[in-house]
Amino acid sequence: MPRYFFNIEKRHWSIDDTGTELPDEQTAREAAWRHLGEILKDEAGDVSAYGALRLSVTDTLQRPVIVLSASVETADNTVRSSRNGGPMSDK
Repeated sequence: MPRYFFNIEKRHWSIDDTGTELPDEQTAREAAWRHLGEILKDEAGDVSAYGALRLSVTDTLQRPVIVLSASVETADNTVRSSRNGGPMSDK
């Protein structure tokens, strides 16, 4: 069964060295959406603090399967996001 790696960027990348065996890329994409939802639900305050997060799923050859991102906009319309793999910054 293929192995997929779920890497998360908040302030810094958290690299998944173990991976998860899943039947196919579609299942990996579905798992990514669920995982992103869980992070947003469980860490809502933290996401607001760092402004954005990104979840990148790769296969064993490090080819991207899906990249999901979420950003937080504050009441003063300041958007914090991660661009091009760089550090989080105010826009």
